[in-house]
Amino acid sequence: MRMQNEQKNLIKIYTNLLDEHRVWLKGFDKRYSTKWENLLNKNCCEAAICEAATRKLLSEQEVSVKPNENLATGGPDFLCTKDGKNFYVEVTCITKDAMTKATRLPSEPEGSVFCCSSSPTKRILQEIGRKAERCANLNSPCIVVVCTLHQWGGGIITNDIEIQKLLTGELLIGGTLNPNSGRFENFKWISRLWGALFNRFAETEKEKVVEARKTISAVLIFAISAKNYGSAKGLLHPNPNRSFDRKLLPKIEFCKLADGYQTGSSRVKWV
Repeated sequence: MRMQNEQKNLIKIYTNLLDEHRVWLKGFDKRYSTKWENLLNKNCCEAAICEAATRKLLSEQEVSVKPNENLATGGPDFLCTKDGKNFYVEVTCITKDAMTKATRLPSEPEGSVFCCSSSPTKRILQEIGRKAERCANLNSPCIVVVCTLHQWGGGIITNDIEIQKLLTGELLIGGTLNPNSGRFENFKWISRLWGALFNRFAETEKEKVVEARKTISAVLIFAISAKNYGSAKGLLHPNPNRSFDRKLLPKIEFCKLADGYQTGSSRVKWV
């Protein structure tokens, strides 16, 4: 009963967005509309809202969006075109319950209080990893969009620190022990690439960095909000199978690994 009431409440909150998406779907094969309505009303209301919000986000960037998923065999959700360039978009949703479990925070902030949370990075990586196969064997770049309607969690995952951590993995503090003084000196951040999204140390050559998830050209982290619609930030793969031109989404900030990542450097830059 709780789930049914929450689903009805979400549909009410996002009525305008959902109605707009229905109008958009009318221009395509009716089976796409039927599948989306089933997702909204029977399977996963939050996932359906995330698809609609992602389509709207892309349209606001002057991107032409069409349904792409093969209704029999699957594939990325959308085929997008802008400035004569194509790219695919695969949408995935971290539900509010899943985000609460990952962060140990309620969806709605309660009062003006300071709270601590667990990092949802591992949960985000799981979602992206599940989508890597869908981005394979394509003729254009593919973006994975990770969405959530969890208000507090959305603020966390679009924070610059969390975005950068997805690229560098968990950072450690390293230093040199001075045998004369017995003190540690020359402290600096180092990464062993634990939990890094796009690179890892090779299994056979521990100091050699190799790229991972090369079928994914970029990732968007999208926090969807009923009050101010939402915010998105991007991560670019340093060496994907097919490079994505970030200029196609000029209103979105993208983060990427800086030159030298091949040696395990933890430096990033925003572009």
